[in-house]
Amino acid sequence: VRNQLYVRPDLVFLYDQVSVKNGVPTEHFHFPNQPTANGSNQWTVVNGSGQLQMAAIYPAVTASVTAQAVNSLKYSDGSMGPQVSSYHMTMTANTQNSYQSFLNIFRAGLSSGYAAPSYQTLSPSVGVGVRVTGMLSSENATPIVVIFADNTQNSPSNSVQYSVVSSPGAYHYVALLQPNTAYQVSETVSNGQASIVITQSASGNMKTDAAG
Repeated sequence: VRNQLYVRPDLVFLYDQVSVKNGVPTEHFHFPNQPTANGSNQWTVVNGSGQLQMAAIYPAVTASVTAQAVNSLKYSDGSMGPQVSSYHMTMTANTQNSYQSFLNIFRAGLSSGYAAPSYQTLSPSVGVGVRVTGMLSSENATPIVVIFADNTQNSPSNSVQYSVVSSPGAYHYVALLQPNTAYQVSETVSNGQASIVITQSASGNMKTDAAG
């Protein structure tokens, strides 16, 4: 299952939930130009005046990139893919599990003046999270916190808790909760750390949208 979260103006979070019967959990991405490593599990792809930054947040992966010749890309049904040369990135989880989730972040921008943001992986009570800082003032100068409350049961979560550096004005996005449902959200701050508790409650102070 692929879950997508778009945060304006240029951040896309991909959270994939994979059940593995054989082999090692692996993801595949195709790019028009060769990705350049610019940090631990971070890459940049430049295409003309634009660039795409990518960060593999979870799990720990081993990545490799190979050139794909024209006519080499085929779809799963055997039909031919785009008839262009490309670069194929393979990301393999360093550990093998029957259930594996992947969290990747993509940021689109101009090919200059867009230094990569900083990412801090979070460990909520269920699922995976990340805190993003270092965005441009024209994008979103305040930190962004994203939580995918994955309970590994292929059903929406009733509650989630997480801790993160306290940042006034930070935006928090929580996904994979029950859709159109009221939740009680509380925050406790101590020694610069914010503890967030989200629990399903009919009298809650927040309500999820149709996507949960």
